[in-house]
Order: sequence, then C-alpha cells, then structure tokens
Amino acid sequence: MEETSGSLHEFLDGEIFEMEAASFRHQQIGVQLLGAIRPTLKTSGCEIHFQGTRVATSKKGLYTYPDMVIFCGQPKFWDTDPNALSNPKALVEILSPRTMDYDRGTKFQMYREIASLEEYVAIHQDSPFVEHHVKQPDGSWRIRDLHGLGATLQMESVAVEVSFAIFYDGIEFDVT
Repeated sequence: MEETSGSLHEFLDGEIFEMEAASFRHQQIGVQLLGAIRPTLKTSGCEIHFQGTRVATSKKGLYTYPDMVIFCGQPKFWDTDPNALSNPKALVEILSPRTMDYDRGTKFQMYREIASLEEYVAIHQDSPFVEHHVKQPDGSWRIRDLHGLGATLQMESVAVEVSFAIFYDGIEFDVT
C-alpha cells in the first residue's frame, strides 16, 4: 500500500497513521541543515537522506520516515521490507507542534531499539533549541539541551559540526 498511495504513512503495532505535511519553516530548517551537513558526510563514507527514507525499529515495531537519516557504509534493509532501512547511525526530527510530544517520547523510545543508532537530534521550529541525544558505551543515552543562535550542534557519531545560525537562518521567532 505504501508504495502506491502517494502519501507517507507511519506503521506502529499494526496501525497505520498518515503523516502530516511539513510546514514551510520545517522545510526551511531541514534544507539548510542538509546543505550544511552533506558536504562533510560525502567525504566520510556516510550518506544523509532528507524525508522519504523509511526506517524500521524492528521487524514488527515502528516503520516511519524521520526528517533526516544518516547511515554509513552500505545501507541495510529488513528482509520483510526491502525499503525499510535498518542501520541508521543518526536520526534527526524537526519537531512539529502537533507531533512534538510523540517524537520526543514514544517515537524516540522506539528509535532506541535500533542497534546501530548512536544519535538522535530533535530540532524545535519555534525557538533556536535542539535536544541532542547521544548513545553511551553502556547503552544509556546522554541528552544535551542546546539553546540560542550562537550554539553549535556537534554530532559525534559522524563528526559533523554546524552552527545554529546556519540552519535557523531566515527563521523569525516569536518574542513574547
């Protein structure tokens, strides 16, 4: 169904949910981050995909489309779904107001089931704020909250560093 529907769906525990379209701001942040990260990854043997790459947490778990998927080396797919990547190294979600709690909660909990996953980045749209999760050698996750346009995102697993001023360029934030 997914291949012929013309829209993207998330599959969770046998239920199907249509994914909402991204806002203009969401796209702007994503494209600018992609442009900043891609040149570094090209020389490292890693690839970044922006929207549209399906990721599975397990054969029967969550099938979804993170905003960005980074994998290194050859892509690996589930034998039950040859289009569902099973070896992401890092995932990036640009948080939407409607799905923010889910992306940061249940979805991230399921992402942690992916053995190859080393980093999860949650980017807020309404303020220059990023939640950066890094898997530790003991399997636990460390979180760093990064704030302000002067901050820098340093992705350890793929040796990428990018200033917030680059991917938040042109974004106007409401000041209350």
